[in-house]
Amino acid sequence: MLTVFLRQTVLAGQGHCRLLRPVRYTSKNAFTSQTNSALSKPKRRLFRKAVTGMVGLGLVGGGVTYLALDEAGRRKFRVGSIGLVRFLRTFYVGSRVILDYKWSLWRLEEESDPYKEAMKGCNKRTAEFILWCCLKNGGLYIKFGQGLITANHVLPKEILQTLSVLHDRALSREYKELDSIFEEDFGTIPSEMFAEFDPKPIAAASLAQVHRAKTHEGEDVAVKVQYINLRDQYSGDLWTVSFMIDLAHWFHPKSFNFNKLLKEMEGPLAKELDFENEGRNSERCARDLSRLSFIYVPKVLWKKTSKRVLTMEYIDGCKVTDKDKILAEGISVADVNKHLIEVFGEQIFQTGFVHADPHPGNILVRKNEKGTCELVILDHGLYEEIPDSIRVPLCRYWKSIILKDEDAMRSSALEMGIKEYLLFAMMVTQRPINMKARRGLHMTFSLNSQQLKKLGKQMHAMRQNSEEFVERMNDLMHSFPRSLFLVFRNMNTVRSIDRHLGGRVDYLVTMGRCAAGSTTVLDNAGLRNRMEARWERFVYDFILRSDQFFSRVNMLFFGILWKLGWVNFGRAESDTGNLSGFMDSLIPPKPEHGQSG
Repeated sequence: MLTVFLRQTVLAGQGHCRLLRPVRYTSKNAFTSQTNSALSKPKRRLFRKAVTGMVGLGLVGGGVTYLALDEAGRRKFRVGSIGLVRFLRTFYVGSRVILDYKWSLWRLEEESDPYKEAMKGCNKRTAEFILWCCLKNGGLYIKFGQGLITANHVLPKEILQTLSVLHDRALSREYKELDSIFEEDFGTIPSEMFAEFDPKPIAAASLAQVHRAKTHEGEDVAVKVQYINLRDQYSGDLWTVSFMIDLAHWFHPKSFNFNKLLKEMEGPLAKELDFENEGRNSERCARDLSRLSFIYVPKVLWKKTSKRVLTMEYIDGCKVTDKDKILAEGISVADVNKHLIEVFGEQIFQTGFVHADPHPGNILVRKNEKGTCELVILDHGLYEEIPDSIRVPLCRYWKSIILKDEDAMRSSALEMGIKEYLLFAMMVTQRPINMKARRGLHMTFSLNSQQLKKLGKQMHAMRQNSEEFVERMNDLMHSFPRSLFLVFRNMNTVRSIDRHLGGRVDYLVTMGRCAAGSTTVLDNAGLRNRMEARWERFVYDFILRSDQFFSRVNMLFFGILWKLGWVNFGRAESDTGNLSGFMDSLIPPKPEHGQSG
């Protein structure tokens, strides 16, 4: 047997050599290799034909199945086929965002100027990517983007400002989609169901578009029509968003995990897709708020309503954030602010049935028959029922903040499962609380030059303990009962509208009075209990009004100092509430000698 060692093999047609290890070559090997090569070619051709045949058979079978379906079935078939595209688009955006933060902030020291600049750039790019993805995918993505806008206590302003357009921008569709929905739900088309129907929408939301129409009886109505594929895409979209949030949190474990918020919204959002449920919610809202003369809820036309189509009374009014138009109508901005806070305070503290999506597009302002300010509440799809086990302690907690009753604050917070009662007070009232100050002044803040210096040092200490503080805030958010998430979303939106309008209405005072009303003793209580309740209410109102008075005096005082250009305030130390005491309460205590950390 002849043995040959080959060191190099010239690859035919490629013009270069590849070094190989020594190979023992025999005539038997050569015969076997040629035989196997000859046999493998037909097998490969057979395999390729089999794969091609299976793919072709699948395509033919899919085509036949598609042709055999009715129009509704074909639409669902198309929705399923593009689901992968929607997932890949979301995965692409999520991956870009995750890697952008990871790369841009790599090896940068936190709180340094380069770190802050890099973070701002990441935030802006993230907002643009999220906005693009929301508008491309639509449906739940726009709804989730709107939810992000109201989380102004968590997200930076670069993201909030960019995503704010989602309140007014949504999907568009062709007229034939309207015909398909009406044929599936009513067996007719819009032009036959109504005497007049404008195919051009007057408003677009994340889940539907609103069209103006006129019934055959001559009544002007607003017809809300859901996007046709939304119900079929909902489950897949929810899973995709949840998956990307988990992935982002895995790469950035110190960031806030929005998945709990998303999971808590899953049930309410599913109800929001049922327009018959929205109609029932609107009627309950009207009943609950019937004692408030400045509130109006449009009536529902049930014979022209289905799970995807809602027909309501048409109402003309100003958008609640259109300050110029409100003033042009002769309506007081202060009245708008006051009524807005009162109506949602009534829902949170009194009825427990809370409108959880009160963004500016859902609230109109108009004059009623008496010529006074009236608010019209729209879009009743998303509501949250606050159980008494949460609503009553929340009322007592708010009341105990005003009365500076720390024991009641602690016990009421524990009833809701919250241990960080001082941090929770900051989130509820949106202002620092100094429990060391005298009652009535513990929510009023004035700082002299020495206090400002002390505050600077304490802010530096807060930055040194930033990781601990963020961890405490995350623990607080995770301890929230489910119903509180949408309550805070509601409160943040109302505060945002209040600040935009700029009316002279004290949010804390108005909400505080609503909270106190829910804890008032019933009329059939004994004389002693009624007298105690009235005295307590008097003290409560006095503290609220004193806080309002001192806040306005402080604002006037600092405004004068600022106009005069004085730097050194020269005010004497006082026991009025100040931000220093609040900062002291938030900084994690350092362990003493002999104690373990």
